[in-house]
This record gives sequence, structure tokens and C-alpha cells, in this order.
Amino acid sequence: MINITLNGEAFDLDGKSIPALVVQLDANSDHVAIMVNGSVASRESWNEKMLSEGDSIEVLTFAAGG
Repeated sequence: MINITLNGEAFDLDGKSIPALVVQLDANSDHVAIMVNGSVASRESWNEKMLSEGDSIEVLTFAAGG
């Protein structure tokens, strides 16, 4: 388990990958964008990008509306 900042709040992450974070948040991976330490993580890099203790993560969820 690592400690990160998630959307401005302290958060204990069970894994070290972006897919692990998405699963832990019970989020739909097709409807989120992830920023790691201020940079957008391309979807192609999600499996390779390992998160580290103290990282700052922003999860943006897309919603349809009108």
C-alpha cells in the first residue's frame, strides 16, 4: 500500500498502477482521465506507469449532460 494525494485528499492505494487505482475507485476506465503530478497520463501508458509514495493524482470523470 502506498500513500498518495487523490484529488487533493490523502488516499491509501492498494496497488501501484493506474489500473489498480481505477479499480479501487470502482470507476469506469472509459470515462476518466488521470493526471499524475500535473501531467496527463495517456491511456496507453497506464499499464507501464507505476505510481509512487507521495504522488499527486487527479482523476477527472467525464459526464454527459445538456
